Amino acid sequence: MKAMQKCAVAATGAALALGLTACGGDGDARDPRAALTAAGQKVAEQNSYKTEQLTKDADGEKRDEHAFSRKPDLASTKSWGPGHGTEASIEMVSTEKTVFNRSPRRSGERWLRIDREGPLPGKKFPGPREAQGELPNWLAALGASKGVTEVGEETVRGKPATHFKGTVVLDELEDDKGDALRDSLRDTHENFVLPRRVSGFHQVDIDIWIGRDGLPLKGRESGKGSKGASDTTEEYTDYGVDPKIQVPSVKDSTDIGDLPTGEPDEEDTTG
Repeated sequence: MKAMQKCAVAATGAALALGLTACGGDGDARDPRAALTAAGQKVAEQNSYKTEQLTKDADGEKRDEHAFSRKPDLASTKSWGPGHGTEASIEMVSTEKTVFNRSPRRSGERWLRIDREGPLPGKKFPGPREAQGELPNWLAALGASKGVTEVGEETVRGKPATHFKGTVVLDELEDDKGDALRDSLRDTHENFVLPRRVSGFHQVDIDIWIGRDGLPLKGRESGKGSKGASDTTEEYTDYGVDPKIQVPSVKDSTDIGDLPTGEPDEEDTTG
């Protein structure tokens, strides 16, 4: 959660420095970067929200459902990989100290329990940060983009929203050291820039739709990397609503240290 808190502080500073009106006013002139900055701050203030994510790339179509809360520190993810139909291929629930993971097709109702400080040093397991989807990354990256524009008013799931879009060039994003948003991009480098460089992206197009209450309703990223074209769309709901994440009981789980090899199959941990 420290990453989001840093982002919120930086976003606030940027908005004040620019002295511009954020999204949500009634016909007021808005600077797109200030509007995205304000949205980033407001998202960081939310204790929870849910994300439905759909990714289409060379590997096929993958769908994820994320939910999280900051207090208590909980997250859940269900993933449907290519060829899995309506049955989730991976389910994951995480707390501050423990990750529970299962693949229904392989383990049925049984969960694999992993201690974050346990026998897999250096292995990063998803948690609440990842369960927020790409939204924190997109708001920070598009908010720092020089070419971001306001497209206009549109409707998302029956709700009015302001559509912002722009092309984010990775080199420009990292070179923009003088921007007021620079502090928020320190985490964006690890969570946004590096993964896209690994996939051969030099730039991506990002669209974000912000509702009248200043909270994003939808986001989209598209681009073409070394592995071909990729398109990810996310929709956001239930801001501030208790996601009622159920943490599996110990009796319904197996500790990773009790497995014969001490190392789970890749499918059972990452999806």
